[in-house]
Amino acid sequence: MRFTMDPTATPFSVRRYGDDGIVIGERLLTRPLVVTADRLIAEWTTQPLAALQAADLEPVFALGVEVLLIGTRAAERIAPLEIRRACRTRGLALESMELGAACRTFNVLLAEGRMVGAALFP
Repeated sequence: MRFTMDPTATPFSVRRYGDDGIVIGERLLTRPLVVTADRLIAEWTTQPLAALQAADLEPVFALGVEVLLIGTRAAERIAPLEIRRACRTRGLALESMELGAACRTFNVLLAEGRMVGAALFP
């Protein structure tokens, strides 16, 4: 899916997502990544969502986001219990959803000025 250019978009907005990966700014990414309004962690993990552990999210927790979106193409979209507990303990709102929905939601929350992060699994 292609998005139209938004003059208020940040350099880390999701520009496009599809079968070939996710475009953040001008960069095509094909591996799991974390993105916020001002940070991109492109070499984040190689694990699928189901194998993720709380320690894998430490770089995300350090970014100080209030909302974390998890987006994946996998049929299983619910974050593991350990991840949900770790987010709840830190007062971090967590939402797991289909990859496209996560990309769109990330851009909307970013445009609203929210402290949002997205862990995306293309």
